[in-house]
Amino acid sequence: MGQQSALSALALPEAWATSTAEGVRTAVLDSGAEADHPDLLGHLLPGAAVDDPHGTGTHAAGILAAVTDNGVGIAGAAPDAEVLALDVLDDAGGLSPDTLATGIAAATDAGAKVIAVTLGGTEANRATMADAAVRPALEAAVDAGVVVVAATIDGTRLYDDLAIVTVGTGEDGPIDPGVVTVPADEVLGTAPLQPTTTWPEGTDGYEALDGSGPATALVAGTAALLVAEGLTPQEIADLLVGTAQNPDGDPALGAGTVDAATAVAQAGTQGAGGRTVAPSGDGEGGLAPAAVGAIAVGAAVLAVGTTFLIAGRRPRGGTDPNTPRG
Repeated sequence: MGQQSALSALALPEAWATSTAEGVRTAVLDSGAEADHPDLLGHLLPGAAVDDPHGTGTHAAGILAAVTDNGVGIAGAAPDAEVLALDVLDDAGGLSPDTLATGIAAATDAGAKVIAVTLGGTEANRATMADAAVRPALEAAVDAGVVVVAATIDGTRLYDDLAIVTVGTGEDGPIDPGVVTVPADEVLGTAPLQPTTTWPEGTDGYEALDGSGPATALVAGTAALLVAEGLTPQEIADLLVGTAQNPDGDPALGAGTVDAATAVAQAGTQGAGGRTVAPSGDGEGGLAPAAVGAIAVGAAVLAVGTTFLIAGRRPRGGTDPNTPRG
């Protein structure tokens, strides 16, 4: 984990002594994922998108739940979680409110308990997340016990009246004290071997990205650790904000940097404690038949502070700092 400084910054290794999110189903709403990536085998669920033309979905899935202690690659933030990789983008990498809403609904119906919307933090994506067509799907997800994690572009929380934790990167000036932050500079993740729009020359299976996409995936993984401890979406949102570290009161950090170890330790004093989350869907660890081919979606709303939680992507026509580092 020497190249994964973000894990230590969030005190994730210490948290794993209590929770590894075993059996927790998560969803990544992005561009799908490379189905045969060796660091995702056994964690990437069938029935969702099995190709990733843009590369960022594979990257986010690995940050969230790459297989750990397998002698290969990287460690995931939630090392024993399951991942549905849902493709909510069109061929050009665009995102529409209807497609995003369909993805959220598909992930919820498939039994995801954490949804990571890891697409780039552009003005267009911010407007999409706030679109009236998306809100009913978000409400249904939260009502179903799903934690939705997403980023904001303007430093404010998303949907104050819903149990959503907003995530930022601490690089864009003062942000709302209800937003948690994650240092997201050169976050290493899994990547497709073949050429993609993000890495036109292909990769060796691992690449680093900056920005809100990786930050969102890390917070979603932390949320999965808390789901395994039996907490509700509201309890998780409150706990992540309440345990965030900001000793100097830096307004650029909002509530502060996520502290997974403290959050997991305090989880034992609330919620059901160690409750196993039973997945729904088709009973085979994938999407229910009606959801197959719809699009890949995640399942629990947390907002990730500085940029909009659409994982690790170089946005088209935006300014989100989700840029690849070779």
